[in-house]
Amino acid sequence: MTSYCPSCYKPKCQSYWQKTVFICVATRHHWHQIPPNAASTAIEGYGSQIVQPKSLTGHVVLGYYKISDFSPPAPNIFQEICAATFITSYTTVCENRRRGITCRTFVLSVLSELCARGHIAWQKASSISSFVESLERVIRDHSIRADCSNGGMTITDCGSTLS
Repeated sequence: MTSYCPSCYKPKCQSYWQKTVFICVATRHHWHQIPPNAASTAIEGYGSQIVQPKSLTGHVVLGYYKISDFSPPAPNIFQEICAATFITSYTTVCENRRRGITCRTFVLSVLSELCARGHIAWQKASSISSFVESLERVIRDHSIRADCSNGGMTITDCGSTLS
């Protein structure tokens, strides 16, 4: 998706970037591949950085999902939860996957810990795991709809018909 300058209507002109004020920033916490180093043989690890929904590099955040009844922990507590999610990473991505270490399981584990610490109200479900599973289903379903939609048109090449 291309951004256009409201003054000259040229894609991403210098004027556009000078006039654009980014007021929405977020911290991205993620499990990602890390460069090899002498201190560790781990291929993946926890990382975080400040991001903007639209960055100057053209990367766009595709979705944010609001979780009802969420009271955020202090930033250092959230980082602690993320850093402690997977105690180790193996030397290959394939080994991590065999042991259930993925970006998906990272997010689900963080959500579970937030529930366990009382930052997400999950009591309407029978257990934390059933709450997290239902949350994953909702996010997956919304993501599939977003991936398969094209300006409100129905797309059928994603395995199912969505309107």
